[in-house]
This record gives sequence, structure tokens and C-alpha cells, in this order.
Amino acid sequence: MSSGSSAGGLIVASTSLVGNAPILTAGEAKNLFIDEGPDIFRKGFLERTFDVRLPNLFRARYDGKHLDQVLRNTFGDLKLSDIDSDLLVSSYDIVRRKEKLFKSWEARGNFTNPYDEDEDPRSKDYTLFDVARATSSAQSYFNVHTAHNMLGQPSHLIDGGNFANNPALLVYSDAVRRYGPSHQYVVLSLGTGETERPLDAKALKNAGIIRWASPTLDINLGSMRSHDYIMRTLIGDDYFRVQSDLRRHDPLRPAPSDAFDDASRKNIERLQETAEALVRKERHRLDCFADFLLANEMKTQTELLEEQAEYEKAHPSREQACDLPPFIIEPEGMA
Repeated sequence: MSSGSSAGGLIVASTSLVGNAPILTAGEAKNLFIDEGPDIFRKGFLERTFDVRLPNLFRARYDGKHLDQVLRNTFGDLKLSDIDSDLLVSSYDIVRRKEKLFKSWEARGNFTNPYDEDEDPRSKDYTLFDVARATSSAQSYFNVHTAHNMLGQPSHLIDGGNFANNPALLVYSDAVRRYGPSHQYVVLSLGTGETERPLDAKALKNAGIIRWASPTLDINLGSMRSHDYIMRTLIGDDYFRVQSDLRRHDPLRPAPSDAFDDASRKNIERLQETAEALVRKERHRLDCFADFLLANEMKTQTELLEEQAEYEKAHPSREQACDLPPFIIEPEGMA
């Protein structure tokens, strides 16, 4: 199973399996960011000419046209239900004010949530273009993306990082619900880099909406350490978290920028150098993870479900703490 939000959502969607082959290899997905990033985040004429950053107070900074083109070229007419592997990509629905989780297994009719069992699978199925565009629609950078499922029902969506910047807990929870607690679950969680750069306490002490807008986005996107803590608590050493520190460590070498939209050639080179250093540092753990996967028998989804059914026969579920009727809100005025 694979899962991602925002840039991570683009990566896991584009490397998913269709017909037992990935849509893109990992190397091709990396090159997509390197080659297309500068055009996706292309500055306006004044910003390019005078090398300044103008505030985007009233509209999104980028029109998203080049991003749309790249995603359509990558995914074509593929749908979530066309994916052979289990994929979860997160987004946030601004109208319903709740998370929007795209799940390939639900698009194929395999529901993990009992409340969805009577749903039409087409209500869970979207084009992969919509999935990728929704999870990467960071507010103030790109427009809200309206995605329609295969029944034509719309959802108005923004960046999945607002809800789950590290979706490891989400995909682990769905894996347990889908395949049961009898199996060993091993999770590799790859971060996209973080910085400990402090916010300006003096400037924000009595700040209003405009002053807080940008810091709030940074806080939202970096607030998933609670999920990291929970995953370590739940499965301990079977949770592999790999994260890069974007602060400057070498006085002779500038650190990469952590700006969401800094796709300049220099910054991409610095990010690549940081990533390569991280791989060298974490090589033992990454090799260990790969060796573990290769040493264990890969089982089909059907085999996993059959094993879980046998486990449940031998281990009856314990009684619930409370057996309560459904919670009902009395009409106003009634005792």
C-alpha cells in the first residue's frame, strides 16, 4: 500500500501499478519535478525582472495551467479504479469541511469503512488527474480544484497536507481495517524536508489575519508530528521515518530553501544534494527495509483476507465495553 499528500501524493499516484507496471518509475517521477517545477512555479514578469516577491493578496499566485498540462500528460484517462496496487491520497473538502481520502480499493468496490458498504463504487472513483490536482492545490498558491466522481458529483478540494502532511497513520489504519490485525505491518515514511526556522514572535504577537496567513500555512503543513508519535507508539521499530533537516549545516554551502514554490535551478540542485546526503546517512535502514520485504513471501490480497478470516475463527473478538443503541438527538423542546 502507498500513500501521500501534496508532493508526496503526486509521487505515489504516478508510481502506482497499472497492469503490473508503474505509470512512472521513481526516477521518472523525480525528473518530472526537476524538469517541470520551474514552469509550474513560474514567476510573473515583474518578479522575474526585479527579483522581488510580490504579495498575492486577492488571487492565487499561480494559474496552474502548466501543472494541469503535466498531470494530463502523465495520467491521461486513467482512473483510481484502474490502479492494481492499494493507493491512498489525501485532500481536504472546503465545502463539507472534512478530509477527502481517495482510496483505490474503494474505487474498485472494496470498502474498509462499514458505513460505506452500500455506496456505489463509482462515487469513490475519480480520474487520477483529479486526484493529483486536488492533493497539490495548496491554498493561495493554486486555485481550489473541483473534482467530479464517476457519478458526476462535485467536491471542492485543496492540498492534502492541510489534513495529513504525513499520512502514515491513515494508511496504517486502513491497512488494519482492510486486512485485519493478525499480520505484521511495516511502514516506511519518507518526509520532504523540514526546517526549525523560528517564527518572528515579536511581529506576530498582535498580528491580524493578513500577517498570520503565511505562518498558519507553514504551521498546518508541519503539524503532523503527532502522527509520527502515534505511529512510533503503535508499531515501534516497524515504523521507519526518514526525514531531512533543511537547516544550514555547512558554513561554505548554503541550505536549500524551504519555500513551497522555490523551484529555481539552484534550489533544486541544493535539494538534490540534501536528498543524496540523507540517503547516505540512512542507507543502512533503507537497505534493512528492502531486505525485509525481499526476505518475506509476498501474498495476494485474497490470501491476506483468507488468513485474517482463519485468525478470527481461532480468536473470537472480545466483547465491546458498551452495547448502546444509536445516538439520537431529541427534537428541540422534548425532554
